[in-house]
Amino acid sequence: MIKSYSKYFLLFGMLILLFSFNLTSNPPAKKEQETKSGEKIYTSMQDVADKRIGALLGSTHDQFISENYPNAYILRVDNGPDLALALRTGQCDAIIMDENTAKLYLAEDPQLGVLERNIFREDYGFGFNNVKLRNEFNIYLNELITSGELQSIINKWTDDDGSITIPDYNNTGESGIFKIGVTGTDVPFAYMNGTKYAGIDVEILLGFAASKNLKPEISIMPFGSLLAAATSKKVDVIGSAITITEERKKQLAFSDSYYGSDAIALALKKNLPKQSSGLNLQNIDDLKDKRIGVLLGSSQDMFATESFKDAKLYRMDHSVELVALLQQGQCDAILLDNIEANYLMAEHPDFAYLNSDVKKDYYVIGFRKANTNERDEFNVFLKELKDSGVYDEMYNRWIYNGDTAEMPVIENSGTNGLLRIGTTFESVPFSFIKNGEYAGFDIELMLRYAAYINKKAEFIHYNFSGMLSAIITGKVDVIANAIMETEERAENISFSNSYIDITSGIIVLKKNLASFQNDEKESKNWFAKVKDSFYNNIIKEKRYLLLWEGLKVTFIISILSAILGTLLGALICWMRMSKNKIIKTIALVYIDILRGIPQVVLLMLMFYVVFASWNIGGVAVAVITFAMNFAAYVSEMFRTSIQSIKKGQTEAGIAMGFSRVKTFFNIIMPQAIQRVIPVYKGEFIGLVKMTSIVGYIAVQDLTKASDIIRSRTFDAFFPLIVISIIYFLLAWLLTLLIDMIQIKVAPKRNK
Repeated sequence: MIKSYSKYFLLFGMLILLFSFNLTSNPPAKKEQETKSGEKIYTSMQDVADKRIGALLGSTHDQFISENYPNAYILRVDNGPDLALALRTGQCDAIIMDENTAKLYLAEDPQLGVLERNIFREDYGFGFNNVKLRNEFNIYLNELITSGELQSIINKWTDDDGSITIPDYNNTGESGIFKIGVTGTDVPFAYMNGTKYAGIDVEILLGFAASKNLKPEISIMPFGSLLAAATSKKVDVIGSAITITEERKKQLAFSDSYYGSDAIALALKKNLPKQSSGLNLQNIDDLKDKRIGVLLGSSQDMFATESFKDAKLYRMDHSVELVALLQQGQCDAILLDNIEANYLMAEHPDFAYLNSDVKKDYYVIGFRKANTNERDEFNVFLKELKDSGVYDEMYNRWIYNGDTAEMPVIENSGTNGLLRIGTTFESVPFSFIKNGEYAGFDIELMLRYAAYINKKAEFIHYNFSGMLSAIITGKVDVIANAIMETEERAENISFSNSYIDITSGIIVLKKNLASFQNDEKESKNWFAKVKDSFYNNIIKEKRYLLLWEGLKVTFIISILSAILGTLLGALICWMRMSKNKIIKTIALVYIDILRGIPQVVLLMLMFYVVFASWNIGGVAVAVITFAMNFAAYVSEMFRTSIQSIKKGQTEAGIAMGFSRVKTFFNIIMPQAIQRVIPVYKGEFIGLVKMTSIVGYIAVQDLTKASDIIRSRTFDAFFPLIVISIIYFLLAWLLTLLIDMIQIKVAPKRNK
């Protein structure tokens, strides 16, 4: 029966590969083809005058469409997210909303574009059912305007990255209740940030309540219900970017306007003229309110934070992740050093510089904070290297000719011990893997330094943040990986003098440049793209060896963790079922703690804290950590399986002359194993997949191998697709193995 299913599993795996690669193969070209084959192109609201237009129910946008486009079908919804969803899913051809809210949706969804701006002007106000209260509010509002506090509130929430919160007002509530009605979905005016209320309107109303010692009670309701709630006195005031109109003034006492905005129409980019989908970028000033990707914690991150205060920053751990963001339209520009950027653009001809010289910087080597002597010794070595001319040879070899460069032979007696070097092997041309060997400027620099001090060089893999943690906790002696010095990093790490001066540039998609002209070159067919990706990511430089080595590490960690975790789980199960309260409590606490801590957090705690002073490798720590976590879950599986067997069988075994131990092993345990295997199988497969996080503690597993390959090819997707297939096949084979064990332990039945 197992064999009969194997061909379906293999077929399913191939379908995943084909489907996944098809999704990542040049989606813009597909959209353009569809447009050429008959999709409608809209240039203004007049082109959708007889189409489907979406608006919030009961809003001024709804009224505007009714009055100006009588032949249109109006799709009325209760909130902004549903409105944007209706457009994305083709339920309408265009939507109208206020411009500031539209900016947020445009920033989050690359499918959306602007159909028409400045349709009409809106003035927002708060609707009260009590004139006296309205007048008191107008006094408060005028104080906010005069002091500049209102503009500060508006600026704060329009730039919210999810970290902004409402001030904690000192409100006694002695003067009564202040009932507030809002939608809870109208960003940036009145919405929910997690479980807390947020937005411009909410902060203004809560501030007013505090000034009058009124206890605020906020009610969330659809936009179309706000007016009815206020007129029926279910609430005292409503606020959710409500436009002041003459008709509404007849029902409610509106405050003075606190905000003005233009109505804007959005449509899908594929239905807009081609030039409308580009950003028409001319210089870095055009990025002031765009989305920019930077490396987390780098000096480029700080530069972007200071220079683009209105932009939305995406902070990533690695340049490959920045490439993926830019490729998929999830950010508009990325900031990288020009050396790495030149390699990147060679692999991605659709990338271009917006500006190649926006920031001067330099790279340094990091030492432990206490090891200033080693740092000073390196600085002497670096000066001698430059004076001797060897540095210039290295620079020419790796910076100018990194694609063809080979590592030189460096003699090293290693008589003075070991030099542990932390790096990522993911930064071309500084630290990477070529033909299965370590390569790059930083690698050669560290090998020459190790020879200079007669220490044997040992390179240890980390992700970038893990590398920084490793030098701080003493896991390594030195770190080298195109590292920029920042004030925050310098507090915990001792940095060398600069060994390379660099400039950083801003990279964008060519199509978003104002100077872009499409030459309409014929693109490769799908099969050719798969073939090229397979060669570049798997065959070239024997990169399949990285996957093979990573697979072996993943397999070893998985099997050893499962075996050790099963044995430990059996022990915890025994303790959990013990009649001794102390032993039982220890088991309960163990299970609760291990199941409550996220696995990646536990793994890093074990490596960087618990075993920080122990000379234990990352693989051993990973096995111990996963086994401990696995045991917590397995123990509960064992316990429930054992308790599901009727007590009468134990009593029968004892009555037949067996001891309790023999009764358990001969009667209870075989049945318990048979019952636990289906659940155990699922937990075991989950363990295999969970091992993908071991890259955080300097272990080169299957996932880490794909990261290294992506850092060389700058292909953000194909290596991930390949390892997803490998993980699937590994899980499938291990499932078959457990199924075979289950068949063998199953009780034989008489035919």
